[in-house]
Amino acid sequence: MRMTVGLGTLFLIFKVLSYGLAEKSPCITGFESNLLVFKVHKDHLHKGERLGRVVFNTCDGRTGTDFQSTDQEIDLNMDGTLMMRRSVTLHEGLKEFSVFARDSSGKKHMVSVRVEHVRYHEDHDMNTLMNTSSVQMESPYDDLVLTFPKSLTGLKRLKRGWIVPPISISENSRGPFPKRLVQIMSEFASETRMAYKVTGEGADLDPKGIFQIDRLSGWISVTQKLDREQKASYKLVAHATGVDVNIANKPMEIYIIVTDQNDNKPVFTQNPFKGHVPEAAGKGEVFMTVTATDADDKENTDNADISYAIISQDPPSPKPNMFAINPVSGGISMLETGLDREQWSSYTLVITATDMNGEGGSTTGTAIITVTDSNNNAPNKPDNKPVFTQNPFNGSVPETAGKGEVFMTVTATYADDKENTDNVDISYAIISQDPPSPKPNMFAINPLSGGISVLETGLDREQWSRYTLVITATDRYREGLSTTGTAVIAVADSNDNAPLFASNWVIPPISVLENSKGPFPVRLVQINTNYAAETQMEYKITGEGADMDPKGIFQIDKLSGWISVTQPLDREKKGSYHLVAHAKGLDGDIKEKPMWIAVTVIDQNDNKPVFTQSLINGNVPEAAGKGEVFMTVTATDADDKENSNNADISYSIISQDPPSPKPNMFAINPVSGGISVLETGLDREQWSRYTLVVMAADMNGEGLSTTATAVITVTDPAV
Repeated sequence: MRMTVGLGTLFLIFKVLSYGLAEKSPCITGFESNLLVFKVHKDHLHKGERLGRVVFNTCDGRTGTDFQSTDQEIDLNMDGTLMMRRSVTLHEGLKEFSVFARDSSGKKHMVSVRVEHVRYHEDHDMNTLMNTSSVQMESPYDDLVLTFPKSLTGLKRLKRGWIVPPISISENSRGPFPKRLVQIMSEFASETRMAYKVTGEGADLDPKGIFQIDRLSGWISVTQKLDREQKASYKLVAHATGVDVNIANKPMEIYIIVTDQNDNKPVFTQNPFKGHVPEAAGKGEVFMTVTATDADDKENTDNADISYAIISQDPPSPKPNMFAINPVSGGISMLETGLDREQWSSYTLVITATDMNGEGGSTTGTAIITVTDSNNNAPNKPDNKPVFTQNPFNGSVPETAGKGEVFMTVTATYADDKENTDNVDISYAIISQDPPSPKPNMFAINPLSGGISVLETGLDREQWSRYTLVITATDRYREGLSTTGTAVIAVADSNDNAPLFASNWVIPPISVLENSKGPFPVRLVQINTNYAAETQMEYKITGEGADMDPKGIFQIDKLSGWISVTQPLDREKKGSYHLVAHAKGLDGDIKEKPMWIAVTVIDQNDNKPVFTQSLINGNVPEAAGKGEVFMTVTATDADDKENSNNADISYSIISQDPPSPKPNMFAINPVSGGISVLETGLDREQWSRYTLVVMAADMNGEGLSTTATAVITVTDPAV
């Protein structure tokens, strides 16, 4: 798709014909049309071949005019006849150029000329001329700078319009919703009131209601979070019609691109994997392969680039690293010899699949390896609790949501073998709501589906902007086998308005995904000026990333106006760039007013949390009671906290040493990092010091993680 933006216009505008009245007027000096199309029925034109004639009204009785062409392959006689100066081939069936003439006062006039190759059956004349007064002028090759005929009879619709650069929205973008994206405006709006509407995917077509437009202002907004894995792009059509008069713009296509966030962990295609290896297998012999998939964007990011690793081997005999795994293919091979079926008839490997080439989210699986052929795979009696598919769950509810409106769903699965057991029925319940206001039971959960809905009205974002629900998933047939999780609900304010674009921008900010794959340079957007219809223009860009530090990140083709990025960007180094686009005529007579262009770098979850200290020391009194917070660990994350959950950190305790008198003597607040006493029984004489391995994981515990050590000294109150 060709993406072109006009300089010197305000907002994204439907460029339209300025219509005249169907009345006779005195002679007007100039070309009869602004665009002439000559149709030819062959793609090779010979030297001396006549193409047609341009007509220039002098209005002073002159019979000859000195014409000039921008194409050196074209000759022009003083009567306006165009002839080929040399033989040429119409590459892609098209040739475009401009013809200039001066009137008696010396004023310069211009007409655009297009030579098109068409098949003979499409037109019975060998060479035909068509001007812009005819609706037939529409062509897939139309450039996006519109020209105006000198007069038209009555009101007609223009067959061309601006093509808007795709608007990028990051999936999972935070609200409040609705969130403004872009404003469209008709130039007729300066003369009469216009009404706007949008149709297409996400508007009046499924999935309906995602995008909406303000009928009179033209602001297009998104009403909810988007999920790239559900739908990666939307094609809308914007319409503008007069409120009080019978005028209408040519509908304009608007493309919405949903950019990827690393919000999906790899998923093994099966678990466990089962394979066999001959007892006498040699080093390097590949005998089985594990595979995982990732729903994230593989084409433009490394969010779905998976790396495999072996975490553990059981039994660790005769050596603890008997096997190796190819990090790219997942092929498992022999690393060491010494397999002995009589001693070790099977091995269990714990394997991981990690996206972002091993630096992102990971999942674990199991590979069971049988030495030679063994048939000992009878299923075990299930004894596992349900497991939530994520924790916490994040959702949002409109402030004005009505009773019964389902706005999010929690899900849990069973770790048991679903093929060999029937203990997979799970029941959901809400245990607590924080804050318990304005009522303690504002929400309900469907016990079978896990859908969370509004039970009571009275949500007020200004007073209670967020709720935390503690939820349980319980095996309906085995008493006591349950697990708890958390649902965090953000209340969205229906009256919030997104910030306005700066009034001097002609296009919305251009969004570029950080860490984007090449090959570079990658085209971003094409700028164009209306003056290009009259003369050859030259473009350049200045500002951050162009001629100012960091220099050379953005470049522009001086003749076509294409702006490109030359390298991957890093949002943590610089989150946005402000460029200034310039255009001037090659002859120096024309200079366009500069235009601001903002480039926004979209965040990827490419930074792990970092503890402010890797070793944190604290003290706890021997007699401390349950719930007493005695120290706090903190971590930071360089990713975008404002628009995503990439920097939302959740804390947890991984291990406690010594595990006495109980293995869970301490608890940690997942949000604040505060460490408290969970169990009584501290005894300084027996266990004077504890070492906790604590973890900080972003994306509310579902993303990248890092660990640190908390050393806790038990103090004697008697001292």
